[in-house]
Amino acid sequence: ITYHAVFTEITKPVEKEDEVEFISDTDVQEVTVEISDIKDSAKDTVVIGKDVESTADAADWTVTIPKSFFNDKTADKVEITLTDISKDLPSDIPASQVEKLKGMTVVSLKMVIGDQSSHQFGDKVTVKIAYTLKEGDDVNDLYVYYVNTETGKLEKYTATYEDGFVIFETDHFSYWAIGGDIPDVARNSNLLLAILLVSAIVLPIIAALVIYREK
Repeated sequence: ITYHAVFTEITKPVEKEDEVEFISDTDVQEVTVEISDIKDSAKDTVVIGKDVESTADAADWTVTIPKSFFNDKTADKVEITLTDISKDLPSDIPASQVEKLKGMTVVSLKMVIGDQSSHQFGDKVTVKIAYTLKEGDDVNDLYVYYVNTETGKLEKYTATYEDGFVIFETDHFSYWAIGGDIPDVARNSNLLLAILLVSAIVLPIIAALVIYREK
């Protein structure tokens, strides 16, 4: 007797993935990714970073970038580097900032596309850095500070602390410090500029409407 199995094809929906990950499992500081691999992905964002067990010289970190950032890139590769510079601050950081950075974790975030250094994204990227809480740290009062070497000032950005990681958003790479609240440091100037810009647009409209209604 010969038996023939008959099958009915059933289409199973596949959940849409929203991230493609390029994670190095070594203790190297740089993570290099082929841009063609990013473009070939159907996902919306790319996660680039390092995933190693914490040692004296290495810690986990990731950067989540919108895939659209790479659409117009013609170079072959992108390289992202995160370096802990807390113990050896670069000479381009002004002395006035060095004093405030004492005891804080300071990192350098760099990106090279092809052979060209690039720092601006034009859109928000999410940075996630492994961070060991120091004595006196309050998880509800942690911030990251953009070390603006051009103005000689620190700019405060809101951060969250989850599962041993400090997480924050930025639209550019540079030097960043992690620590508690510094009362005399202003919050992110980009936010202030946006508020001022919106006010400059909205207030005249409101004034015009008030005048019109009075007429």
